[in-house]
Amino acid sequence: MENKTHTLSDVKVLDSAQGIVEAFVNSMGEIDADGDVIDPSAFDNSILMNMPVSVLAGHDSSKIIGKVLNAHSVQAGDGTARLYNRIQFNLDTQIGREAFSNVSGGYVDQWSVGFNIPDGGAELIQQGSNAVRLIKDVDWVEVSSVIRGASPNTTTISAKADVEKVDTPSFMKTNIRKGLEYYEEGLAGSGLTSQTVREARQMSGGIITENKIIRMNAWFARHKSDLDSSANSNSRDEDFPAAGAVAWYLWGGDPLNPSQAMNWAERQAERVREGKAAIPYRATATTDSAWNGPRTVAAIPTDSSRTTLRQMFAYVDGEENPTSKSSYKFPHHMWDGGVGDANIRACRAGIAALNGARGGTDIPESDRAGVYRHLRKHLDEAGIEAPELLGAESAEEEMGRRRRRRNYEDEAALTKQVTNHDDDLAADDEVPLVTEAFVPSTDEQRQQVQAKLTELRARQLGIRLLNRND
Repeated sequence: MENKTHTLSDVKVLDSAQGIVEAFVNSMGEIDADGDVIDPSAFDNSILMNMPVSVLAGHDSSKIIGKVLNAHSVQAGDGTARLYNRIQFNLDTQIGREAFSNVSGGYVDQWSVGFNIPDGGAELIQQGSNAVRLIKDVDWVEVSSVIRGASPNTTTISAKADVEKVDTPSFMKTNIRKGLEYYEEGLAGSGLTSQTVREARQMSGGIITENKIIRMNAWFARHKSDLDSSANSNSRDEDFPAAGAVAWYLWGGDPLNPSQAMNWAERQAERVREGKAAIPYRATATTDSAWNGPRTVAAIPTDSSRTTLRQMFAYVDGEENPTSKSSYKFPHHMWDGGVGDANIRACRAGIAALNGARGGTDIPESDRAGVYRHLRKHLDEAGIEAPELLGAESAEEEMGRRRRRRNYEDEAALTKQVTNHDDDLAADDEVPLVTEAFVPSTDEQRQQVQAKLTELRARQLGIRLLNRND
């Protein structure tokens, strides 16, 4: 079997809950490092006949880490093409989770396709002064994440952990663009990684992932000592900027004023860590079917995987066991032996709870916005406008208002029971009688109603005692 390998770049978010990655895994129509040219249509038959193709770690058939969900050739205007793959890692296995982490974190930076060449599938052709092998048809067997291999121009389109994006502050954009200029001038030294440059370009375009923020905060703390060197921190030094200073610029910091970026990264990293329990949204179909939350949760097997639980709920307690169903809140997907569509009524009920309904919620304030975004996006997909998220104080006030209303309605039922007795009670003309349609709105009314209810309770007790004596 033959292997063709390609380098990754341009990492961004797709679907971390399901471990899905989009990538260009093979270049076609150009000479690779082996001196071969793969025809842009070479994989077409395999795509029709062999799907889903297995995904391996390092071409080791004993290490299956996922499968290819979808593949097709993407043509470029210059006659070349790339093989697009949508890959799902198996997050129910340890090796699958590790492989996804390595790809999403940029620790493994190449893909390799493995294939056999059927009879008549290749021929020698002349390109300029060179004889090259043109591969016209392949029997595609697998695709692997690997450390190093043979061919150019591959892009991992999407692969990241549970993160969202934030806007790059303007002062960081300025620093990063300066760092990229120094990098182009060859001042970055030999220790700089391609991932740092790739992420710098992404940040200069206006986006920083939360994963990058966490790593940025740690990097600044680790490399603060680099600025002890005059060549890294003194613009008057003839050797400025040395490689350490260029790295600081590429990470978004200013080696001449490091505190600004360090303080920003520390604040943002703390925000990310505090909000980690809100599960990121994933796009699914929606339904307006009847919803019974307790029954749905009860139907989910107790041995369900972490992936399944994260698909069913919008929140997980970060301090509890992530594989235990009891650690999760805000269920909102249907369950029929598996994770179903997002239920619109459940999403509405969840947002109402965030805003104080049904006793409110006891999740941390830092996670309310993340849970709200998750539920709101499902409603957005269904074309339904979601209520706004109330602030914590407003939600507490709303919860108190609803609690008082329930209490008054209970009292109203009691009053009605008493006044419907044969020994009917006449209402005080000066005090509005509590009924199902009346809720006192002023302190004076509430005091009057409370006094009347106390009197009614006493009279009801007397009536009950009389009835018992009869």
